[in-house]
Amino acid sequence: MIWEVIDQSDESIYCNQYDWSKVRPSTAVIDAIRTVKRGDRVSMQRQQECNLSQHVDLEAIDGAILGQKAVVVSFQVDEYVVHVDPDSVVVERL
Repeated sequence: MIWEVIDQSDESIYCNQYDWSKVRPSTAVIDAIRTVKRGDRVSMQRQQECNLSQHVDLEAIDGAILGQKAVVVSFQVDEYVVHVDPDSVVVERL
């Protein structure tokens, strides 16, 4: 997993490709937001799980993405828009 900054002028877009057989989409979303915010993984994961549960059902993300080929889940968390598709997570700063 390598994070790629797509727009280097303001680091507003981040993309990471995943193999969903090795990592759950919900975990990838937590890692993506943590990476964007550049926080500590353990404390940020606890904080983001709490924050994310106010915005989206993490189990529903897993259920919608796993095993699907043409599904994209998008939602807003604070100042970010998160897109999860069959092989990647993209985070955009609003």
